[in-house]
Amino acid sequence: MKIFSLLATILLPFALAAQSNYQPGFVVKADGDTLHGLIDQREWRLSPKKISFKRNTNEDSETFGPENISSLVLNNTLKFISYSGTLSADKNSPPDLPYGLDTTTVQGSIFLEELSTGTNLTFYRQSDITKERYFIQEKNSKPVELIFRQYTTDIGIATDHPYKRKLAVYIYKYASNDHTLLKKLESLQFNADDLIPIIREINQQKKKGHRSTMTSSWFAGAGLNRSSTGFKELSNKFSSTDVPNYSPKLTMGIDVYNNPQIRKLILRGELTASYFSSELRTSEFSHFKFSQITGSLVPQIIYNIYNTSNFSFYLGPGLGMHLTRYFNTRYWNDKNEVSMPAEFKNLNEIWVNVPIKAGVFIKKRYEISCAYSSSKFSRAPFTSKTATVSFNYLFGEQNRLRNSQ
Repeated sequence: MKIFSLLATILLPFALAAQSNYQPGFVVKADGDTLHGLIDQREWRLSPKKISFKRNTNEDSETFGPENISSLVLNNTLKFISYSGTLSADKNSPPDLPYGLDTTTVQGSIFLEELSTGTNLTFYRQSDITKERYFIQEKNSKPVELIFRQYTTDIGIATDHPYKRKLAVYIYKYASNDHTLLKKLESLQFNADDLIPIIREINQQKKKGHRSTMTSSWFAGAGLNRSSTGFKELSNKFSSTDVPNYSPKLTMGIDVYNNPQIRKLILRGELTASYFSSELRTSEFSHFKFSQITGSLVPQIIYNIYNTSNFSFYLGPGLGMHLTRYFNTRYWNDKNEVSMPAEFKNLNEIWVNVPIKAGVFIKKRYEISCAYSSSKFSRAPFTSKTATVSFNYLFGEQNRLRNSQ
């Protein structure tokens, strides 16, 4: 626990003072000039309205909106272009559906995120508090919005699919009126995962050229537990004389990212296997010894307080759910075996605790962490406190383009 507290005390002030996340990139201004430097890359659950740009780390930042620049590129993987024009304004997903067909539009200037590009068409996405919109652009043309409407009537929910009719025009124009593609439009859903593959086929792409939509990655590693068991409430009967026990821990799991480019907020599912052994002594000179092998499922919320492409510092709580097998359970005094008190007989095979973790990610590939937890898995008045140092390796290429067949 002291190691954990020391790590958090030293690093937390620096982490809280460094909220920006400037990454290499460039912007193309409305007059055609290109500025190379650093762009503050955020989670952007909704599309950015403004971006902060620095020519270098020593200069003050400038703010650009879609009215100032024509495009921006981050880390050679994330691209936005500016769009000014007509936007659909109806809500098209439950529960906030309009009553009756709503064709309301507004004029606006926004950033469009490029999801896929090819010889004929480029596909974009934009999100705001109203809805998620998709746009498609032919070469040397202005992007146009793909429209999907959903609304309520007296007899239920009705839908209108102008986006399918628009895609049928592109299939006729660029894919030789491919009847297989036209058939796919019948079951096509209005989301990026469905739209990107059919747009690629219209572009007649043999290899994938859209930015990875990977939202998760696997990890595996090992660690060292330092565990000590003591009596929660000392009395005349019990004394706490346990010597700290060091034991190995194996771990594997999956991280799910709110934004795979930024990875500031991570939902983690972790499986662990660990071994633990302890020996306690009572004031009556009796000994209690037990060993355990535990398998655990630990969902966690990880938040990167300081977050750059090469180094991130995080804090996060979890909920440990444990299944334990006990063995080598003994109760004896200095002379011989004695009857075990009832509260020591029934050690819980299923128990929970709340671990707290702090750690760092290095180059989005390696993870070093410290964790602390306090556990009670018996009706007996003792608790186990565990501090863990772990190393994990994160699998999967980072910030890549999909290039598989």
